[in-house]
Amino acid sequence: MKTMIISITLLVMVFGTFIGNANAFNQTKYDAFVKKTLQSVVDQVNSDGKSAVTKQKFVKKYDTNQDGFINANEAEKIQDFLNQNY
Repeated sequence: MKTMIISITLLVMVFGTFIGNANAFNQTKYDAFVKKTLQSVVDQVNSDGKSAVTKQKFVKKYDTNQDGFINANEAEKIQDFLNQNY
């Protein structure tokens, strides 16, 4: 009985580690997606002066005047965020 409890405990620990690593991998992929999307918005603003806000909330939060576009000042804030975090 004691051996069975130890086996179950070890099995749970192994699966927990596997799930934890999978979550960390998914978070890494999401972070890369956020970085790429934000950088593309900044690049678009730098090339044409204005850029349509994408549907992602993490881009919309930078649209401070809520006009549906990221302007140069807002793009500068995004670039500052990218420089500090990536």
